[in-house]
Amino acid sequence: MNKTQKIISIVLGILALASVIATTIIIINNKKSEEPPVEEEPTLDCPMVDGTVTYSGESGKTALEILASICEIETKTSADGNTITVIAIDNITASTPDYWALYINDAYAFYSPNNLQTTETDRLKWQLESLGN
Repeated sequence: MNKTQKIISIVLGILALASVIATTIIIINNKKSEEPPVEEEPTLDCPMVDGTVTYSGESGKTALEILASICEIETKTSADGNTITVIAIDNITASTPDYWALYINDAYAFYSPNNLQTTETDRLKWQLESLGN
């Protein structure tokens, strides 16, 4: 093999390698574009004013379901699973001795929010309170 043939072989080898690399890049880019877009969770617009959240009830929904649909919340479930306590609303955590108190139509709600069914005429309010007050 003479010098010219060696140079042609090297150039052809480089072109073949470049072709493989280009094809790989195209395949990778096509796979990326085929991936479904990542859906961002909607930002909730919590109606908190001066540390109080107020909203209307909805027929067939619990106080907790509605609260979770409008505010970021953190909850704690009792050992038996029947009672859910709201411990944070909109990143405001109730620390002992404070707690998130629920009122329905201006009366203290003695039910767990997951068990409190609401209607359209109900007015619900959550506010931080202190035990012993």
